[in-house]
Amino acid sequence: MANFRLNADKAEKTAPVGDDIYMIEDSAAAYGVKYVKHSTIVSDAINPAGLTIDYPGSSLSGYLLCNGETIGDVASGADNESSDYETLFEIIKSKTEYGNTGSEVWANGDTVNLPDLRYEYGFFRLSANQETNLSVGNHIEFDTRDEGNITVSTGSGQDNGVFSLNPYKEYNFDLTTFIGYSSSNGLGRFIMYDETALNSFGIHSYHYPIGDTNNNTPTSSLTAIGIFTQATDVHVRIDANTSMETIFGNYSTGLLITTPGLSKGNTFIKY
Repeated sequence: MANFRLNADKAEKTAPVGDDIYMIEDSAAAYGVKYVKHSTIVSDAINPAGLTIDYPGSSLSGYLLCNGETIGDVASGADNESSDYETLFEIIKSKTEYGNTGSEVWANGDTVNLPDLRYEYGFFRLSANQETNLSVGNHIEFDTRDEGNITVSTGSGQDNGVFSLNPYKEYNFDLTTFIGYSSSNGLGRFIMYDETALNSFGIHSYHYPIGDTNNNTPTSSLTAIGIFTQATDVHVRIDANTSMETIFGNYSTGLLITTPGLSKGNTFIKY
């Protein structure tokens, strides 16, 4: 590949600056050449396509927000369409952890997913004691989000306590509970449940009364990790129940959901 400096006297440029323009041989470009600023050559060498960086702003020139949206050529139907995205398309199409397969073809109008590197979290609790819907298969009816950006369903009864999570991300779940039983022989068990795949994941949490006069159990915990291949709803399901009659509310029972390892700022990817 031959590089040529375009200037009036056609002399060699020994100290190029950002606005100097070079003609670069490129058989794929019109007339077999393309024109590139010196600043672009330097920028692409230091910041290649596919590079991710954290940036406090809501946008960054030459970068796309890592929010799980799709990219593709013009008229591809992608969330982000531009002929400028082809290099990034080829880099990330093999990233199965983003939900791509590696078989996508740019020229066919296919699309690929950007990584979703948005930080998500939420702390949820019961606003009052839960004393109904306590049979196996029901779930804790979390109805209050104290903080965070993860959504929880609203309504009444079993309409509460369902969390909407994004695909191809890792979530950590930390549950604490305070349970009341009608018998000292009581038993309770909870699991995190994925309604899309119809299965449980993480560690089962067992609860027994501690033998006090009220047959209550102190705070116990469940820690689980979930990774989903599609957008899904999850909840804390009751997996076993012997003589359980109350899940205590307010701050006695709470669930913290986080996305570990992700920045709380915005993350962008170079195209």
